[in-house]
Amino acid sequence: MMTNKTNEDCELLHDLDLNEDDLSNEAKRLFSFHKEIIESLNYCGRCILTNNLLSVEGKHIICSKLIRSHNNVTNILNYLATKPLQTKEKISDVPMIVICGLPRTGTTLLHNLMACDPSC
Repeated sequence: MMTNKTNEDCELLHDLDLNEDDLSNEAKRLFSFHKEIIESLNYCGRCILTNNLLSVEGKHIICSKLIRSHNNVTNILNYLATKPLQTKEKISDVPMIVICGLPRTGTTLLHNLMACDPSC
């Protein structure tokens, strides 16, 4: 999933390859959009890792958050795949939104604003 590099007794990420290995077969079948989410997170990771303006530590922190986001999506989709049929139908009818961005760019504000909308 990732390759590590040692720097002063701290392992720092310098490669990112998120995949669907942890996703159950049922979740893959029900939620075909999971591929788009993984592609988006991998694209963000590649952009971050090739950015020469970020320090190695900064790249590590941001990529660690991307990995956590990937794990959260995987856990949620696996959980929803085990729910009754009514839940699956309701979830698959609603388009999913993934918010990605660098720190301090307003992603949390956007998430909180969207969470205030009862239809979101």
